[in-house]
Order: sequence, then C-alpha cells, then structure tokens
Amino acid sequence: MHFHHEPVTPDTCRDSHLSPKRSGLAAVPLISQLVILIAAKDPSTPAADRARNPPPVAIWPSARDNRSMENAADAANPFRPGTMVVTTLANPREKFWGAILSLSAEGLSLRGIELASFEDLVALVKDGEPFSLGVVFFPMHRVERMELDLPDGNIPSLSQRFTAKTGLDPVTLLRASSTVDAAKERG
Repeated sequence: MHFHHEPVTPDTCRDSHLSPKRSGLAAVPLISQLVILIAAKDPSTPAADRARNPPPVAIWPSARDNRSMENAADAANPFRPGTMVVTTLANPREKFWGAILSLSAEGLSLRGIELASFEDLVALVKDGEPFSLGVVFFPMHRVERMELDLPDGNIPSLSQRFTAKTGLDPVTLLRASSTVDAAKERG
C-alpha cells in the first residue's frame, strides 16, 4: 500500500498518477482537528485484498494527544476564573468589581460588588462587620467592557487599595463561600 502525504487538490489529482478514477483515492472533506490520511491503492494489489482492507481515510486525534503541551488559547487568555476584574455593563450602565467565576459565550459570572459600594465594603471589612458578596451572572450582550484589575502607573489597583486598607487579599476573600469564611481568613 502506498500512502500519499502531500495535500491533494483537484488539480494534483488530475495532473498526477493519483487520479481518483485510476487509483481509487478516497474523497475526504477537510475538517479541522482531523488528521487526514489519504491512501492511494497500489494497482498491483488484487481487488479482493483492497475490498477486505480498505485504505485508512481519517483518524481523529486521541484525547490524550499533546496533554503535556499548554493550550495556547489558555495561555493567551488572562480572563480565567479567579482573576480580579472591573466590568462595565450596558442597559443599565453599571460597573462591578470582583473575581471571575466563569466566562463563556453565554455570559460572565462574578463574585463581587458594584463599584459604587467599594468603599462601603472596605469599611465593613475593616470594622469586622458582617457583609455579603454577590454572585451574579451577566448575559454577554450586557458586557460592554472587562478590564483586569491592574495598577495604572502610580495609581494602585482596587485590589491593592483593598489590601492596603484591610490587610486582606481580595482574591481569598472573594473565594470564601461566606462571611464566616472571610472572618476566619482575617484571623
């Protein structure tokens, strides 16, 4: 059996010995993530053997292929669960500060607060008062903008301001499932 490893186009089939009519070349649609193997039948092989052992046409890659390689899409995406962000929403216009729980084509799930309540939250945490953090879902059509909570030159990020005023890491606080857990974190 002879395997042809070059890309096969209608022109190369017509102009080469690999004509589909002469070699029995299988026509295969090109599908992404599909490993294509085009097998040209050896004319010296009897027809009965070719019928019993058809040439391999396509093999799906194993789920275990390249497991040790980091997914390039994940490495390039800074908006992963647990990342602190400031999100601007439309209709009505709102801003939220919090940690991403999930991000998908359907929408964004956050644990956090409205940005207008940031100073109130800081005061509650400093005073040891009970507080609750909202877990919210925003459909993607409302998400106008999402920014990483990063410092801007000499201006600290909201997370840095929160830590400076309360002594707590906001990521840890926002991962806590309740204010009791947050109080334990505070020590």
